[in-house]
Amino acid sequence: MTIAKIAHYQILDELGSGGMGVVYRARDNKLRRELAIKLLSEQFAANTSYLQRFQREAQAASSLNHPNICTIYEIGEHENKHYIAMELLEGTTLRHMIQGRPLPVDQIIHIALQIAEALEAAHAKGIIHRDIKPANIFVSQRGHVKILDFGLAKLVPSTAGQVESPLAPKDIHSTEITEEYSTAPHIIIGTLPYMSPEQALGEELDARTDLFSLGAVLYELSTGSPAFRGAHPSALFQEILTKNPPPTRQKNQEIPPKLEDLVSKLMEKDKDLRYQTASDLRADLKRLRRDMELQRSISGITDSKSTSGSWQPETTAMYLDTANSNIVSRWRPNLSFLHVFRKPKVAITAACAILAVLAGFLIHSLNRPIYVPCIELANFEGDSRSVDPQLVGFVLKRTLSQFSEITVVDPKEFNYLLKLGENEMEEQAPKSSGILGVLDTFSLRKKAREPAINVSAELQDSLGRLQVRLKWSVRGKDDERVDYFRGIDELLDTGIDKLVLDILQLYNPDFKVHALNGSQSYQTAEQLLTSNWDSLLSYYNGATWWQKLNESAAERALRDALDYDPDFALAHLMLGEVLIWQTKLEAAFSEISKAQQKTTSLTQIDQLRVDALRARVLGKINDEKDYLLKLIGLQPYKKENYYELAECYFHNADVEKAIPQYLDALNLEEQFPRAYNHLAYCYAWEGQHDQALNACKRYLDLDSTPNAFDSLGDIYMHAGEYADAIKMKQTAIQLDPEQYYSSRNLAFINILQGRYKDAESTLKTLLGKTDDVSRKAQCYAALGFLYYRKGDLGQGRKMCDQGLKLLGILQSDSPLDELLWVAGNIDIERNNLTEARRSLERLGEILTNNSIKPVENYKPAYKYFKHLSARILAREGDIEGALDKIEDLRWISEKLGYWGTVYDFAFFFDAIGQVYEEVNELEKAEGSYTEALEYNENYTLARFHLSRLLQSNGMAEEARQEMKKVLADWQDADPDMPELVEAHQIMNSEQ
Repeated sequence: MTIAKIAHYQILDELGSGGMGVVYRARDNKLRRELAIKLLSEQFAANTSYLQRFQREAQAASSLNHPNICTIYEIGEHENKHYIAMELLEGTTLRHMIQGRPLPVDQIIHIALQIAEALEAAHAKGIIHRDIKPANIFVSQRGHVKILDFGLAKLVPSTAGQVESPLAPKDIHSTEITEEYSTAPHIIIGTLPYMSPEQALGEELDARTDLFSLGAVLYELSTGSPAFRGAHPSALFQEILTKNPPPTRQKNQEIPPKLEDLVSKLMEKDKDLRYQTASDLRADLKRLRRDMELQRSISGITDSKSTSGSWQPETTAMYLDTANSNIVSRWRPNLSFLHVFRKPKVAITAACAILAVLAGFLIHSLNRPIYVPCIELANFEGDSRSVDPQLVGFVLKRTLSQFSEITVVDPKEFNYLLKLGENEMEEQAPKSSGILGVLDTFSLRKKAREPAINVSAELQDSLGRLQVRLKWSVRGKDDERVDYFRGIDELLDTGIDKLVLDILQLYNPDFKVHALNGSQSYQTAEQLLTSNWDSLLSYYNGATWWQKLNESAAERALRDALDYDPDFALAHLMLGEVLIWQTKLEAAFSEISKAQQKTTSLTQIDQLRVDALRARVLGKINDEKDYLLKLIGLQPYKKENYYELAECYFHNADVEKAIPQYLDALNLEEQFPRAYNHLAYCYAWEGQHDQALNACKRYLDLDSTPNAFDSLGDIYMHAGEYADAIKMKQTAIQLDPEQYYSSRNLAFINILQGRYKDAESTLKTLLGKTDDVSRKAQCYAALGFLYYRKGDLGQGRKMCDQGLKLLGILQSDSPLDELLWVAGNIDIERNNLTEARRSLERLGEILTNNSIKPVENYKPAYKYFKHLSARILAREGDIEGALDKIEDLRWISEKLGYWGTVYDFAFFFDAIGQVYEEVNELEKAEGSYTEALEYNENYTLARFHLSRLLQSNGMAEEARQEMKKVLADWQDADPDMPELVEAHQIMNSEQ
């Protein structure tokens, strides 16, 4: 039956048929555009289940607005004909592209990346395709991939790592789909041979089933043959469930080992060993593509086998000047004529001639650099009074960096990129023997490596206008041009975008078109930043301060930026980072969420940073680590990515894992101040005080900021060098009186030395200077601890109550955990175990609410909880329970030195010793006091407790010697300090 028209769609011709209907080319008479119409066949339309499937396809696909998923315009019914109006695609399916032959490697990766991106979008909305196969993957004439046919799509409920789709139709549920096919047992959900094992078994499915199917598709693209074969369905089932296909490289030697590993991991039969998310797969594919391009560009060798007939997508960012190809590689095919020189006389003469020719070509080749596929934005300078040239460079770099296909670096990052390639280049050095091998190796190692494009600029004020002289070197060819703008507003409004598109044109003439029309829509500089120049300038200043860890100045500048433009996503994101530093976790979460809402202002890298910071706030260390590893995969030349991964471990006191990451960052840039900062703390927590001091002094040498002096003060404090610690703290406070944590920790150092009055004065002054709730609560916690040490338990409990009242129902871990712990210890001393247990219960709630566990995401609240538990149990007479809690506390001993407070390793091992004493485990108590002093020989409180214990054990002389050191250490302490008074009494009684 010929159909001329459906609703307002004019049928032009038939495109194809199959499945449940026929697809036509049609014209939309309302919108005057061509599209495709999928018409459900009449025999299927009469079947409710097939009609639901047809509708499901439209509803599922239409809820996914993604460039790699076929766009659905409308679902409708006209004269009892059910139809879907959809995007008209020009090209072919993978099924027709394969035809028994493998595709080129570049094309496989290009296709796989786009499928992974589409699946990531679908899975994020809780939609599983369940029928990924070559026939459902369409490739346009320009190489753009679209996933088709969501007729078997399943909506899964929201679980960890998945988001339930708010757009999902209510009639798409796993129960309905199961019922749909339960009446027709011979109809399989999915297509053999692309099913996952769990799909073949009819088990409950999640997103990983699509990843297995994709692995089967990539296997076929890599080898030209299906992964699983069988003469009948039962044989195919057997193959899928029990057999692994031959390795791809066994069938196609051109497949890189990493791609083979990737495909194998996708087709793991145990879904727990498979790729867990499409985003993980996408990151690995991008890493593989980058490594391949880097290898080719750095080596400069054109392999005739891999390039002959190979496919290059129009979006490729890798263009090598053929004039710079390795000369030996180009000569190899022409050396077959050498057989004519077998006669000795001819051979000698010919060999000399050949050597001369090769030497000449070698000299010519060595003078030509290898161009690495990247854009280097170098010096932006000038004497313009209206704009900072470096700020213009920052805006230009950010706008260019939105394209994941392009590597955009500054000069330092380019050097890091070369560093990353050095080892690989050595590994790739030719292994051939003879003169060809020598020439190849010599050429490879001596060639200069330069960016494909180097861009710089000079900015000047000229006759009331802003002059931008853009200079570039494109693969060794220099040029420049001058543009004029009516001030900074026009530069930000349109100028930056013009420069970006011009640079894209220089980098790859085809890429500019792809950037504007391809899978990734172009985001303007205003979208990625702000239209308000004052806001941008404030943000830039805030970012500069934040690089120096001056959190007060950074916060002020970032809040100024948001006053000018409340929608500035990047400012919200960075402010969230600063607030995390200040342990204002609720406020940080709010800022990060505001940034997340501005999706059009965020790049792929920004989105990963948002996810990582949200995970940090929520205490989800494994999630944070995964996001940061993806960032490293996408930008391995960014030292900040390694630093942030180290910070992830650092904030959970995982010293063993943090230190190598800081060292990785420093390997890229030795002069990276912030990395030395927390590296020093890690060494300090391990008791490696000399290394800690060296690292922190290096930090101070590179960046003499208030925070550097403060950190060095903390490191001296951990080492027991209190006089130097006080000097550093005082210097930090002089440089920045608003750096509150310097004053708070100065008070702690005074407490360690028994100077309680000085500590009290410092804390009360600090309390009166701030209106910030979190800072006030921290001051109250420190005052509570101070009065607890003084023996003024009533005043100490009052301070804790004040702090707890400020925080209300706040569920963050800090400073609520510290307040509850101090309050609990005070209540134990007051023999009010009921109140102490209330504090313990609230600490337990913090652990639960923040999923705090010592193995997964240790936080200080854990050690507070264990210590308070042990003290309460010991006081209640439950010796076994108390010892059990203490053993847990000892087990996390490497995490006891968290941050720069007195609650470090020495403090807690002294506290453990006191619990041992209370349960009459005196030998263990002595051992704990000794461990505290081994960490910090000047931790006088532990020495005091050790001396007193030795005396009670009848070791009078040893006790006396220890007590002499105690009195010497506390010679400047307040005379009424309880321990000092007791120490004098002990010494006097012995005389």
